[in-house]
Amino acid sequence: MANDKPTQFDVATLAQVSQSTVSAILRQPGRAGSFDPSTRARVIQAARQLNYRPHLAGMSLRSGRTFAIAMAVPAYESITHTIQARIFQGAGERARELGYTLSISTYRHDETQHDDIRLSFRSMLQEARFDGALIYGLFSGESDVREEVLDELHLPHVVLERTSDFSPSINFDHFAGGRMATEHLIRLGRKRIVFLGDNETRTPMHDRCLGYQQALAAAGLEVEPARICAMPNRASYYDMGLGMVHRLLDSRVAFDGVVAAADEFAMLAIQALHARGLRVPEDVAIVGYDDSAAATLASPPLTSVYQDGVAMGRQAMDMLEALIRPAQTSPAAEDFSSDERKDLAADARQQRIIMPELIVRRSCGSPM
Repeated sequence: MANDKPTQFDVATLAQVSQSTVSAILRQPGRAGSFDPSTRARVIQAARQLNYRPHLAGMSLRSGRTFAIAMAVPAYESITHTIQARIFQGAGERARELGYTLSISTYRHDETQHDDIRLSFRSMLQEARFDGALIYGLFSGESDVREEVLDELHLPHVVLERTSDFSPSINFDHFAGGRMATEHLIRLGRKRIVFLGDNETRTPMHDRCLGYQQALAAAGLEVEPARICAMPNRASYYDMGLGMVHRLLDSRVAFDGVVAAADEFAMLAIQALHARGLRVPEDVAIVGYDDSAAATLASPPLTSVYQDGVAMGRQAMDMLEALIRPAQTSPAAEDFSSDERKDLAADARQQRIIMPELIVRRSCGSPM
């Protein structure tokens, strides 16, 4: 067996039960309660010891399912940030544990051309049969045509990093993140705080800006439009971000703190401030967002708002699994009790929110 994948027969042999018992316990959780708890425990322990996974091709033939999930993204070029990599990592890990394959699937995406999106998205879903889809959610329209297509195809789906009014969704609390970053600088004595980032409506950065404004107002500090610096467009984070910082410095608006809506903006701010002879954090304290890998390499190391993308990906996959398969027939039933499976099925139709966390480093001037 050294060079072969473990089979149900191998699990049955190790657990000292029949192969039909293994099948019932691992693949038909609705019948698992009819077995003695010690028998069930032996089977699950044997399966884990052998690293047994169901044979997906056989299961697909019996059930008509593919055990394939689409991670729908507009184009590979859109996967450019740390948070996306974390989300996809978590979703992929959890999909594998649940017995699914996860495919990153692209389609033509122009938010001004809904008909083109509809045709391209539907074609992508129909060319490769999927049991469900995860939608990476950065879509700024009032309605998301992708959700409409998935509903038309009766395909279970979950929206990630956007709260949907129409579909199960999981999002970060961007408002809370912007607020906690600003409150941290206020506690450190900074009173003239700038916000750097995209302030367009219906985007995470917009919500972070609202959190920034709420923190200032709660502290009795004036929200000055001149200290809210938005990118004119999304052409290039580097070019637009650096230009945004230099325009701020050229405007001679006084500031002693910066809340940046992305780590890239924060590090560009550090670069521009150093070029003008200003010190970080002595003259200007800075907080970034996303806690990217580069945050620890910045000079000084960057305080940043951390979002647990791995947790988002894993939870989204659990939500989708509960929609795809009734709770009593989960392909990974050994992972959950019956009550936990019922809770997942109920929760899958709701909206989940993941709270961010502030990671403090030297750029804000706070003692480490």
